[in-house]
Amino acid sequence: MKNRFTHLVLAVILLLSVSFIPGVQINDNYTGKWKFEAPDAPEGSTSGNILIKTNIVVMSFDDFEEFPSSWVRFRNDSIIYETSFDLATVLFSLRVVDKNNMKGKAVWKDGETEITLKKTIIGVRL
Repeated sequence: MKNRFTHLVLAVILLLSVSFIPGVQINDNYTGKWKFEAPDAPEGSTSGNILIKTNIVVMSFDDFEEFPSSWVRFRNDSIIYETSFDLATVLFSLRVVDKNNMKGKAVWKDGETEITLKKTIIGVRL
């Protein structure tokens, strides 16, 4: 009887310790579908859509061809990710302005541009 009680206590302690392991906390301000504008980007990539999920960012310029991020990092009110388009790799650094707006920069080998995002669909999760 005492042995069962000890096992039960150990199981509860183990369960509680696992449930308190910090996981990736994604700010709900990030997730969803966004419209973006990057006026100084190369022709054909000055506007489009960005879908931000909990583990990937997917960009499209014409809603047909999609460009997934190779990696993404969420920190406080910022998101940083990298996406490759044909022969160019672009690093995006965005900051949440409010729940419906983000601003930031897109940097590639030959230049950079300011980028603004406006949320169109809220709360997409994987």
